[in-house]
Amino acid sequence: MDTHWESICRRCGRCCYQKIIYRNILYYTDIPCVYLDQNRMECKIYSQRQEINSECALLTPALVQSGVLPPECAYLKNCGSSKGAGQHISKLPQRLQRRLLRHLK
Repeated sequence: MDTHWESICRRCGRCCYQKIIYRNILYYTDIPCVYLDQNRMECKIYSQRQEINSECALLTPALVQSGVLPPECAYLKNCGSSKGAGQHISKLPQRLQRRLLRHLK
């Protein structure tokens, strides 16, 4: 990606948190990627993230338009999309939250 594309990011770090898909809805959790520096909200392996972490998706305009990013993401505003994922795991019943989160740890 070019420098302009990279400059859009506001370093909120939300896209670097574990996600769960349940009944075709994407839910964000409060579990950060092991490579996220939570103090700086930056990836520790950014330049090699695709090689080291196979689950790290390359952020492209198509991915932004797909609706998987959190609604506060600066890329959504830049690409003219209002289709953010917007769901947090806390919206699910606690029993289901615990069951789903066990698979991430």
